Amino acid sequence: MASTDMPDTIYHTHENILDLIPTVQNEEFSISVEPAKSLKSFSLFRHGCNEKYISFVIMGVLKGLEYIHVRENLVHGNINLDNVFVDNDCKVKLESPMRKNCQVDQEQKTDIQMVGELALSLSTKKSGIKFFLGYMRKKKKTGLVENLVKFCLNPSRTPTLREVINHEFFKEFGEFDRYQEKLKKRLQKKLCKI
Repeated sequence: MASTDMPDTIYHTHENILDLIPTVQNEEFSISVEPAKSLKSFSLFRHGCNEKYISFVIMGVLKGLEYIHVRENLVHGNINLDNVFVDNDCKVKLESPMRKNCQVDQEQKTDIQMVGELALSLSTKKSGIKFFLGYMRKKKKTGLVENLVKFCLNPSRTPTLREVINHEFFKEFGEFDRYQEKLKKRLQKKLCKI
C-alpha cells in the first residue's frame, strides 16, 4: 500500500501546446484533453494572412517550441498549418509534438526551418524552400515576413530559437494582445462562412 502523505503530482503542459494533461493523484491516473470542438485549425487561413496575424501565430508556435525544446528536451518534427490550432480564446496551440529525444542539435534546427515554412504558408498560401527561392527571385522588395522566412530557412546557418524570437519581425508587430482580439473576431467571421 502506498503512503498517503506523498504529495499529489500534477504535470502541466504549456499554454501553447495542445497535449494530453496527465494527472497523478493517490496512484490514480487520468487523462484530460481540451475538447476538439473548441479548437480551429489554421488550415482555415490557407488563403493568406495579414503580417500582424502571422506574427501572433508564429510567436505562439515559438513559445510552444521553446517549451518543447528547452523544458522537455524534445523536438516537434511536424510543424505546418494542419498542426497549429487556435482555441475559443484565440490562444495559438501547437499540436502534440512527436516524442523524440532531442540529442542532436540538427533536429531543433529542422523545427526552426519548419517555422519559417509555416510563416511562408500563412503569408503566400504556399510552402517549400524551392517555392520560396523562386518567389524571392521575382520579388523586388522584401517585407518583414520574407525576412523572417529567409532568416529561418538560411541553409548556411539556421538560427537558434532565441534568435528567431528576437527577430525584428516580432518587434514591429509586438502588440499581441490587440491582435489576439482582432484575430478572434476574424476567425468567428470566417467560421460563419463555412
